[in-house]
Amino acid sequence: MPDLPTGLTLADRTRYPHEGKFFSISREVNEQTGTFEVTAYFPNPGNFLRPGQFGRVDAVVANEPAVVVPQRAVIETQGTFQVIVIGEDGKAHLRPVEPGRRVGSEWVIRSGLKEGETVIVEGVQKVRSGMTVKATPWTPPAEAKPETETKPQAKPEPQGK
Repeated sequence: MPDLPTGLTLADRTRYPHEGKFFSISREVNEQTGTFEVTAYFPNPGNFLRPGQFGRVDAVVANEPAVVVPQRAVIETQGTFQVIVIGEDGKAHLRPVEPGRRVGSEWVIRSGLKEGETVIVEGVQKVRSGMTVKATPWTPPAEAKPETETKPQAKPEPQGK
């Protein structure tokens, strides 16, 4: 695993521009936080990274083709997972799927869905299997950005007598 490239996302959700190299991983999981220690070396020109700075390390351990859908397209009912697919006949079809890992706001689908199939993302509660539907492209909502600056609140001055 020494050649495993690693990336770093900083606390403000920006991506550190330099790729690191994996060094070691601890087998001990912290029971309070559910985390474990990973050691990776990153170049640090200009001493941008500081001791004690928080970040999230990621590494691509496998690269495999996958079908990925927005989490909101997946319907979970009593431990089973389904998506609504629009067939060639223009009708909605409820299809059982086996979800894998979550990646951000998307879900990797291990089985039950093929690449290129149209999945309903919005309005899944209103659609029933066998209904004729007209699909329109879905655009994900813009990611909320944390405010970096707080504006001071104006306070009224006390009025003297």
